[in-house]
Amino acid sequence: MKKFSSILYSKKVFLFSLILVVFSIAFLSYGYAALNTSFSISGDAYVRVDADIRITGLSRVESVSGAYETYNGKYSKDSTSMFVTLPNSDSTLTYEISVTNKSSSYYILTEIVPLSYTNSNIAYEIIDANVDSVINPNSTVKFKVKFYYSSVDFSNKTNTLVLNYKFSLDNVVAPTITGGSSDWVSTSPTIKISKAGSAVSGVDHYEYYMTTDATKPSASTVATGTTTDNVMVTVDGTNYIYYRTVSRLNNKSSWSAAQTVNLDTQIPSFTMLATGTYELSSSSTVVTDSNFGPSGGSVKCVNTSNSNANVSKISSIKMIGTISVKCTATSNAGKSTTKTVNYTLGGTLSASYGLKCQDVNNSVNCPKSGSTWTVSPGYVQFGPYFKCQKGCYKITYSGSGFDSNTCQTYSVYQTSPATDYKLLSLKVTSTAVTYYINVTTAAVGNGIEFVFRNGCTSTTTLNSVKIEKVSSCPSS
Repeated sequence: MKKFSSILYSKKVFLFSLILVVFSIAFLSYGYAALNTSFSISGDAYVRVDADIRITGLSRVESVSGAYETYNGKYSKDSTSMFVTLPNSDSTLTYEISVTNKSSSYYILTEIVPLSYTNSNIAYEIIDANVDSVINPNSTVKFKVKFYYSSVDFSNKTNTLVLNYKFSLDNVVAPTITGGSSDWVSTSPTIKISKAGSAVSGVDHYEYYMTTDATKPSASTVATGTTTDNVMVTVDGTNYIYYRTVSRLNNKSSWSAAQTVNLDTQIPSFTMLATGTYELSSSSTVVTDSNFGPSGGSVKCVNTSNSNANVSKISSIKMIGTISVKCTATSNAGKSTTKTVNYTLGGTLSASYGLKCQDVNNSVNCPKSGSTWTVSPGYVQFGPYFKCQKGCYKITYSGSGFDSNTCQTYSVYQTSPATDYKLLSLKVTSTAVTYYINVTTAAVGNGIEFVFRNGCTSTTTLNSVKIEKVSSCPSS
């Protein structure tokens, strides 16, 4: 009994050892096999090119009447490849294509070009997309491509179609404008588009900006208004006008180059010296005030009684009698205003203004003290060579040493053309001489002279000669 138990125990130990050996061999074999097994992947692997916009999916979504893919469809950033088999005349196969725009800009599908199209009997139709389709920012759009038979020829049942897609930003270009000028104008000009702007999505309208600042506006500048073409400038002053294009998607171009408009619609105004009687030597200006618009301007005055000779002051008229002076204010934009005022000129002439005095040979001047001439024996006072209008004039000499004898003589004449004027009601005292002349035709030649010849043996002091226009002359 004890021996049997020992034998039984030995058998159990042997069996356990055998199982342990078998398990160890199996474990080692499995581990070795595991270490020597290759890791394999079935199918195609692709590396997708990153882009703001790209095709992100292509899948078969519908199969009719046994249609199937000859090969799996493929896609890249901007193309799709579809391989179809249509076994029956009514077979159709439809793909769905996904396009993702991950940018903050609008893109437009501007072109779809078939790079490969192997069977013209099998037509294709693009559904839910076309050229000019818009892909909004940060969005995905989907469209379909459906294949079907376009003829009764079913001999070739397969077709390979490779399409290339062009996605473009909504590039917007400013227009070119015209109508401005650096010259001043008085009529409101119209700014026009000479070359239209453009946008990939299409032009919706234009914005314009009008400013007095020559600095070009920025992208954030708020437009003055909108237009489809023309803008009339009606604001006086120097204005700068810019245009920019607004696309169908409300994208905006940069501002165009400026058109400058210098507009002055104001009629100038001015004030003239009041009509009246003035001294020939008066320095009063004929135009006392003037007002112009932004273009500025000038005033020109002429003596219409003397061949439109230029006039600025009363003293520049150099004419005796009633004279018409016409002044015209003209702006630099061409607007003008005209006025005419009559002035009666005469007054007191002296050695300081208007009168000359020399010996009979015109070689030695008379002695002068201030505005007084000393007319010595044999000397002659003459002048002032001013032209004279029609009318009656009273002449008054003042001074001392005048003599009523015939050795002192008085005369009034013009040398070219030669004209002598009759002295009327001549009166002579030791301190004054008066007479009248009647000018029946305007003396507009080389000018009138009032002449005093001292043929006496005594000296005369001549203070002044006063010329007055009066209403009528004595008869003799």
